[in-house]
Amino acid sequence: MAKNQWAILCHRASVDKDSLVLSLLEITEELTLSYAPQNPPANFDRGLLPVPLHLATHWIRSEASQPEKFKTKVNLRFPNLEVLASAENVGDLTQAERTRVIFQLQSLPFAGPGRYIFELLHSPDQDPPDWSVAAEVPLDVKVQPVPSS
Repeated sequence: MAKNQWAILCHRASVDKDSLVLSLLEITEELTLSYAPQNPPANFDRGLLPVPLHLATHWIRSEASQPEKFKTKVNLRFPNLEVLASAENVGDLTQAERTRVIFQLQSLPFAGPGRYIFELLHSPDQDPPDWSVAAEVPLDVKVQPVPSS
């Protein structure tokens, strides 16, 4: 089965269509949400943070000479350990020995401050999928008052 070499969370990932060069912009390990001290949040209701994020992943063939396809998806594990699953993608290593799969999120589901884990799963290209964890990418979300000036 395909092997994940790395997974990186960033605000934007792009691949040049001619050279296939990958650019990772604003690698993201932490988000800090600020609020006005005179208006502290009463609680942290579930919502969506308008923060675009890309999870860029790099895969290689398990055997360099063996073309293969695989399935991949991302689960988002919230600080309270609840899990939100994403749709499946297909990785294609039939024409090349390596490939990139980029997951794009237009917003981040928010369930309060803490550590969010983007759990990268993969499976051989079969039905039903046999999911296993390829990588875990943490994102720390902090909430703090805006410092008074």
